[in-house]
Amino acid sequence: MTARIVLLNHTFSLFTLKKTAVCILFLSIFVHNGYAQVRKQSPDQQRLYLALASAYYWVARNSDIDFDSCYIYVSRLNNLDRQLLIQENMPAYNERENFISPAQQLTELKKQLFGASGQNKITLLNAIGSFYCFQSGADSKDLDSASYYLTKANTSADQKSYRFIRIQNLLSFGKYYYKKNNIAAGDSCFQKAVMISNKEGNVREEALSWKRWSMYKPLMMMNPVDRISFLGKALNLYRQLKDTLNQIYCLTQTSYIQFFIKQEARSIHSNNEALKMETQIHFHYSHYNTDMMALAYSVLGKNSEYMNDVLASVASLDATGDSASAGFFYKRTADMYLDLVGPGEEGTLWIAKAFDAFQRVGYEDAVIRMLLTLMTYATSPLQYREYINLSNRYLKSNSLLSPEQKENLELALGYCYQHLNEPILAELHFSRSEKLHLQNASTWQGSFNGFPSFLMAKYCIETKQFERAEKILEPLLKSNTAQSLSKGSETYLEHMLFSIDSAKGNLKTALTHLSKYQRENDSSYNQHTNRRLEELQIRYETERKDKDLLLLTNKNQLQMISINKERQMRNIIIGTSLVFLALLYTGYRLKQRSNIKLQKQQAEINSQNSQLQVLLEEQKKLVGEKEWLVKEIHHRVKNNLQIIISLLNAQSEFLENPTALNAIQESRERMQAIALIHQKLYQPDHGTMINMASYIQDMTYNLKNSFIQTNRIHFSLHAEPIELDVSQAVPLGLILNEAITNSIKYAFPKPATGTVTIYLTRENDCQILLRIMDNGIGLPEGFEINDQGSLGIQLIKLFSEQLEGVLKFKGEKGVEISLLFKQVNPSAEFIGSSKKEV
Repeated sequence: MTARIVLLNHTFSLFTLKKTAVCILFLSIFVHNGYAQVRKQSPDQQRLYLALASAYYWVARNSDIDFDSCYIYVSRLNNLDRQLLIQENMPAYNERENFISPAQQLTELKKQLFGASGQNKITLLNAIGSFYCFQSGADSKDLDSASYYLTKANTSADQKSYRFIRIQNLLSFGKYYYKKNNIAAGDSCFQKAVMISNKEGNVREEALSWKRWSMYKPLMMMNPVDRISFLGKALNLYRQLKDTLNQIYCLTQTSYIQFFIKQEARSIHSNNEALKMETQIHFHYSHYNTDMMALAYSVLGKNSEYMNDVLASVASLDATGDSASAGFFYKRTADMYLDLVGPGEEGTLWIAKAFDAFQRVGYEDAVIRMLLTLMTYATSPLQYREYINLSNRYLKSNSLLSPEQKENLELALGYCYQHLNEPILAELHFSRSEKLHLQNASTWQGSFNGFPSFLMAKYCIETKQFERAEKILEPLLKSNTAQSLSKGSETYLEHMLFSIDSAKGNLKTALTHLSKYQRENDSSYNQHTNRRLEELQIRYETERKDKDLLLLTNKNQLQMISINKERQMRNIIIGTSLVFLALLYTGYRLKQRSNIKLQKQQAEINSQNSQLQVLLEEQKKLVGEKEWLVKEIHHRVKNNLQIIISLLNAQSEFLENPTALNAIQESRERMQAIALIHQKLYQPDHGTMINMASYIQDMTYNLKNSFIQTNRIHFSLHAEPIELDVSQAVPLGLILNEAITNSIKYAFPKPATGTVTIYLTRENDCQILLRIMDNGIGLPEGFEINDQGSLGIQLIKLFSEQLEGVLKFKGEKGVEISLLFKQVNPSAEFIGSSKKEV
């Protein structure tokens, strides 16, 4: 249990991998909209955000990267233009809506320099030189290029009309010399910039000179008190200019330095002043100030203020979606819960958020350290396997890992294999970690880096390698790290030393360590208990004040309600009486008017109903008459066609020419095909549609009776009960007549027999396929349908075109005629034609 508390006090914690996954999944739901929110701010507020976020990130990382790399990181993450900072007080020649890489920005500046002249050229020369000064690190090529362009700008800027640019040039030269580690030359440049701007009365340039001097001078080369003094001079000048944004920056940076020189109360005052200004200008990124205040309150032991400011920081962070340093803010929240409440779900939730935030921004060092902690809270073999896979991925995919990162990854692998009961692999990775650990011992700083020592020593004690455990802990005891260990770490260290000495038989020293362990453990328990009591007291006092305030508010509200009720009752009685009388009269008048109106409407409705009834009767009568007339027309057309057929029969009695007789017979059959359609149309209960299955059956029957040779021919009919409008039934019937007649006459020369097959099927909702085929002698060789001039074939082609169908002839093993056409909806045709007429 003690080991658990120590681990929690050392670093981060998670209660189970499953809950970690849930926390991370919950966090991933939030869209990181800081990018969008920062972009919505004015350029001046974007500049302030870049300055505050970069400075905080640099401080949070303990200055392990240079300040310019922090600028690039924050600008890229938020899609902002870094020139907002580089060219402050100057035209931003490369200001963009979106972030572009430094190389691209430099290319754009050089393009603008080509062909430039006068002040524009000097400004661009200085901008390019400044740009090289703001590159990551201190590369000699970048610094040589900076010197070249800044010198050219300086030579031209000596003229009186270009003094404004000369101040900017001096500030960039000062940064250049600091990067070259020529501190005296850098100080000289900044001192000249301050003197010239002061002499010329240029307050804004003097303020910028003091501010940048405090910003750019290397950390170890300036006394913190002097740095605060420079920021104070810049602050006073910005107050004269009423430049709120720069006042916020100066106050925030001053608060950082005041905290580090143990002036916590002054740091809180500076941050409070900055927060008031941020509220006035609606600058929402207040977490960079409240976080520093939380740190100061934690040192002063003001736990209530400490908790409030930590929670205010993460609230501001989440509201703005600012992800640049989110992991550090979430880590601070987890530490707060561990300090004030102790181990619990609240702290582990914020650890999960911090872990996810570090992963998103690719801060591998923090991710690996947290991985080392997460594995100590694994509870299943599956979780250990996942941490093994993750550690191996980091080791294999990144050749630029630091020795400390490699040590932590090897330690994680050893720990996981130990708990998977794989002692050979555990020993292999613990040995590698131990070797790296001893090499890195000289670089230990703070209690966190003692954590690997505890884990390795714990492994050695559990595997009964006590001398090895003592050897691992020996560098820790001899270094400055031991003096900076937390109380919980000291307690755990004493417990391990007790285990080692008791196992080796050093009972005297073992008892000494046991005594210290018990004393420290009791002290830690008391401190933890006091923290819990203090926290409960804070919560109780807060709740009691809230309840008192609520009771007082409720009492006042009840008094006001009582007074208002009396007034309202008096007014209600008077008003209700007047309203009641008015309503009675109004109701009477409305009812009277309504009755008159309803009587009129009822009379109109009755009249309209009578008229509609008369119209319906007349319409029904007209429809009946129309149907009778249509049937009578079809009857008369059929009779007329029968008369023509009879005339043709009579005429054929007086003819002897075979050609003439054949022509009359063909004409008669065509008339018969049309007459059959009209015969069906005038039959009872037979509207305007023709049932083609019945029609084809009647037609084949008539044709069989018309030709002598049909006793050798069998007819096979496969027609679906498809109904067609007369406009399609007539041409289809004539095509059938021509095709069947052709098969009867020519397909089966005597004494051959055969079959004529007819298919009429529906291919889909609107297309119909007609196929007439026989198994006769087929078409003659070289037969081309387009070259035929016979009347029958011409009629088939003509009626197919009328149906807008696709006509095909096949002559293999008999003749097959197929026609695919679209069924016409008579009502749709009628509507279409009506529209055209209109």
